[in-house]
Amino acid sequence: MKKKTPEELLLKLTEREIDVLRLFCQHKNYQEIAETFVLTEGTIRTHMFNIYTKLEFDDLDRDERVLKIHNDYCPLLQKQSDQQPAEPEIGMIDEAPDPDHTSLDREGVAEETPNIELISKKEKQVNDKTPENESISPDEEQFSDETPDPEPISPKEAKMVDEDEMAVMTYRSRRKTGGRKEMGTTKKRKSITIMIALILGALIMIGAWYTWQNIFKEMPIVQSIVPKSISNTGAYEIGEWHQEGDLWFRVYEVDIADPLNIYFEIWNKSPDDIYFTWTTQQNISLSDNTGGSYDITEAFRYKEENVNLPSGTRYDLGRVNYWPDPLYEPNVSELLFSIEYFSRIEKATWRIPVNK
Repeated sequence: MKKKTPEELLLKLTEREIDVLRLFCQHKNYQEIAETFVLTEGTIRTHMFNIYTKLEFDDLDRDERVLKIHNDYCPLLQKQSDQQPAEPEIGMIDEAPDPDHTSLDREGVAEETPNIELISKKEKQVNDKTPENESISPDEEQFSDETPDPEPISPKEAKMVDEDEMAVMTYRSRRKTGGRKEMGTTKKRKSITIMIALILGALIMIGAWYTWQNIFKEMPIVQSIVPKSISNTGAYEIGEWHQEGDLWFRVYEVDIADPLNIYFEIWNKSPDDIYFTWTTQQNISLSDNTGGSYDITEAFRYKEENVNLPSGTRYDLGRVNYWPDPLYEPNVSELLFSIEYFSRIEKATWRIPVNK
């Protein structure tokens, strides 16, 4: 079944109901409407309920009724009022009456001045003073009509229209601002949301970093799975991993004695097996911060090792020994252990502090 338009539903209302609804659209309360029509407030409430029934508001809640009244029916009633024809104006007199024949008697004037062609109906009503032709103004005629009072409504129905009274009176439609105000509010809310998200994200990152540095980082199980840190520039600290692609390398222990012992390992995190050869003469070296170089002991000088490193394997390469002689020179404060062209790794250096 096709739903009726507001124009079609409005035709169901009586003239009295349309007048009540029109005043209601003007934000008048029931008492003011009742005083306008010289009726009781109860009658106005009954009219309002009948209006709701005819306009099919029965199943709507209060907010929906208020919106429909102001968005659909108030503009429609205003449009009808604007389209009503204006009262006819008094017709223009072609020639002024002869002053010699002017008389206070309006009827005599009509007889002696035949040149008056157009006289409005309204003026004619004023001229006719006979009781039977005496005109009644539209307002007087409105109040003189004896419109029968509608049937009383139930307390529940009266409560519904009472709740709508204040809601409709205080309703104010939003001013049209081209959406700029709404867009500005939306942008402001988005900016606040983004700012809060950034602050929370920063707090979470700080908390996670603090927890890692002070709790999880030094746990043995973590040390066995995750490297202490990864860096790609400068010199690494003991225990830090150097990463190139999926191949990781680190110096994990140093024994400063005579001879110096340096321990290192490699980790293949690529999906492929890696095969390579390294030697102590070509791929590793030891120096210090003053530029001094250190010799490998005879036991490791010509060491060469072939490594088969399956995917996911973490391999301990063991240790290498150096003579510590330059270590006792003045201004030596740290050692620098380097690897070059070690399998897929081009170069990396580790810093070893020296406490004399």
